Amino acid sequence: MHLKPRSSRPPQTAAATETLSCTIYALSPELLAQIFFLCRDAVHPPARRPTGLADSALSWVLVSHVCARWRLIVFEWAGLWSHISLSPASPIPRPWVRELFARSRSAPLFVSIALPPFGSDAAWLAELLATHTYHIEHLELAGAPVALHAILKTLVDPAPTLRTLHIAPTHFITGGVPLVIPPSLFANVTPRLRTLSLKCAVLPPSCALLRTLRALSVEFPAQRCSRPPRAFLRANAETLSDVLEGMSELKTLCLAHCCSGAEVCALQARREREDGGGMMIKHVTAKSRKEGETDGTGGEDLQDEVGL
Repeated sequence: MHLKPRSSRPPQTAAATETLSCTIYALSPELLAQIFFLCRDAVHPPARRPTGLADSALSWVLVSHVCARWRLIVFEWAGLWSHISLSPASPIPRPWVRELFARSRSAPLFVSIALPPFGSDAAWLAELLATHTYHIEHLELAGAPVALHAILKTLVDPAPTLRTLHIAPTHFITGGVPLVIPPSLFANVTPRLRTLSLKCAVLPPSCALLRTLRALSVEFPAQRCSRPPRAFLRANAETLSDVLEGMSELKTLCLAHCCSGAEVCALQARREREDGGGMMIKHVTAKSRKEGETDGTGGEDLQDEVGL
C-alpha cells in the first residue's frame, strides 16, 4: 500500500480562499505603504499616559498584526519609521525608540524630542542622535538647558541633510547663563540648513550655521526678570552683525527681546549697504522692551516693536 506524504500546510477552507481573493489583497505594496503612512500620521499623542501599544503614539504599528504580507511591508518600508516624536506626555519605551531609529535605516529623519523639565537622562538620546546625524532632516529639541547642552555638545559630525533646526529650553533661571549653542555643533557643516529657531539660546561667535539660512528666529522671554544678563544679548547682536554679510539667502529675520531697536536698525542698514540698496530680507521684526522700561543696566528706552 502506497502512502502519500502528509502536507505541512493545512488545507485552505472556503472562508480563507474567499478572504485572500478580496480586493485589498490585490493592492500593490506601494499603495499599501501609502495607506500605512496615513494611518501613522492620523495617530495623535494620547491625552493620558498609555498603558500599552494600542493606546500609545505607536498604535499604528498594529496594522502589522493583520497578516504576514502587511507585516513585511511595514518592516521593509523605512520611511514609515522616520517620524520620531518623544515627549513626557506620551513616553515611548527606550527599546522601542532604539528600534525606531534602527528601522528608519537611511530614510530622512524627522525628530521631535521634548525632555522632562527635571532629572532627565539624555545620554542615550544623545548617542542615538549622534549615530544618525547623517540623515536627520528636521530636528526639534526642547527641555532643560543642561540636558539640551549635553545633547548638543555630542553632535559634532556633519549634518548634510539637515534643513530645519528648532532649539527651545523649557525654562530659564533668572539672572543665570542661558543655553549657549556649542561652536562645534554639526562641525559647522550643514549645507542644506534653511530654518533655524532658537528660544532662550545664545549663538556662538561667527556661527557658520547661519550662512545658508533663509529664516532665522531668536527669541527670549518678554518678562524683563526672565531675560539673561545684557552681555549675552549683546553677544547675540554682535554675532548676527558679523555673519549677516554672508547670509545671502536670508529672507526672514525675527528677533524677540534679544536686540535693541538701535541694534536691529544697524543690522538692517548694514545689510542694505552690502546688497547695494536691494532689500533681500523680506520681513524683519524685533520685539523689545516697552517705551519707558529699562533693563536696570542703564540701557536706552526701546519701543515695543520695530518693523523694517
